[in-house]
Amino acid sequence: MNWKRIRKDAGEITIEDLREYPSWEFCLDEEGVEGQTECTIRPFKKSDSKLSLKDYCLVAADLIANNGTRLFGWVTLGDGHADHAWDLSPEILLPSVADDVQKNEHCNNLPFIVMTCPGTARISLCLGASKRFSDEKIRPKIELAYRALKMSASEVFPLTIEPRQFVEQWPKKMIIEGFLRPSDEGPGLTLK
Repeated sequence: MNWKRIRKDAGEITIEDLREYPSWEFCLDEEGVEGQTECTIRPFKKSDSKLSLKDYCLVAADLIANNGTRLFGWVTLGDGHADHAWDLSPEILLPSVADDVQKNEHCNNLPFIVMTCPGTARISLCLGASKRFSDEKIRPKIELAYRALKMSASEVFPLTIEPRQFVEQWPKKMIIEGFLRPSDEGPGLTLK
């Protein structure tokens, strides 16, 4: 199949898709095409291509937990800033999670742990702002993420993020100390 013709909804992208095509752009130039939405994406650039922070796309990334466990996921580019991971919205993709995680009341309850294609979980490392989501609402979701990962906070963080494609003006790796949370009043917060 011609990779330039592939179209998918961002919520249906699989780990295999990202392994085959390490960057996927949003089809903003195809708005209005029947069957497509603002969430429609397509393979963007080949794995040996350079990306820019302004490229509005998902980029496959390796995420290395503090205990050495290698995870897989993505970062989102598009006018982001190289010095702030919140702008790059890192997410971990898990090929499967336990049944009790899938059935938990906090799964698929935004802001950050979502089941996508059958059995696959997306865990965003970015949490909702405090005015909208209180600490009491966020804490059970963080605990559910640790259950899905089968690791404790000290086993996960600090977490190293390495995109699988070179991104201009972005370090080859970024280290985050915990789940990232924007503040309504000023600098962001980190929660473990």
